Amino acid sequence: MDAHDATETLEVLHRTRESLVAGAFSFHDWSQCTCGHLFVGAEGGGAATRAEVRSPRPETTYASSVVAVAQLLSGDERRFTAPRRWYRRCTGPALAVRWLSDFTMARAARRGDVVRRADAIAVIDEAITRLAATRAVEVHDRQLVA
Repeated sequence: MDAHDATETLEVLHRTRESLVAGAFSFHDWSQCTCGHLFVGAEGGGAATRAEVRSPRPETTYASSVVAVAQLLSGDERRFTAPRRWYRRCTGPALAVRWLSDFTMARAARRGDVVRRADAIAVIDEAITRLAATRAVEVHDRQLVA
């Protein structure tokens, strides 16, 4: 992820967090779950249909953001970017949405509880922290020009 993409993703994550804090939350409603709020953060408004959240249209800010967040949290930059194959029904962004949803659910499962708003906020906070740490390393790795 280059510096521009990292900055854009960080801005999307902060807007997503604001949406999670202020908006409605229901893990079982695609438009109000973690990914639904990520859609709000990326696109500036709620999805008209749940399918927009579940199956992101390629080349949208939401599609690139959900892939970036899933890659950050999974620790694998190549994951979710493979081209769609004839035998694979899901695109990379759709797989990233499902992975992010499962990641949020696993957080609650470790507690033996249902997914709550705090779980979604914690997932977004973790992504912000990881992205901020990555950006700091990139800044320090640049060569100084005399």
